[in-house]
Amino acid sequence: MTLGDEIRMEVARILKRFGDCDLAGVKVSTLRKLDAYLNPEPDTYRIPVERCDARPYALMEAAAVERMQGAAQ
Repeated sequence: MTLGDEIRMEVARILKRFGDCDLAGVKVSTLRKLDAYLNPEPDTYRIPVERCDARPYALMEAAAVERMQGAAQ
């Protein structure tokens, strides 16, 4: 089922339930699902700045410096 189909089904369900009533109650969870479909999180790379285990990166950097120093000699 495609995104458009899911949205159309949900809208049809809401319209069927409330008919010609001008005030229609929709669950917040439904609105959040629709919002997530229409406004997805961007699919980009994110650097995890909250990590505190930087030791492996420091070791890799030190090894790279040692290799460069060894190559220069």
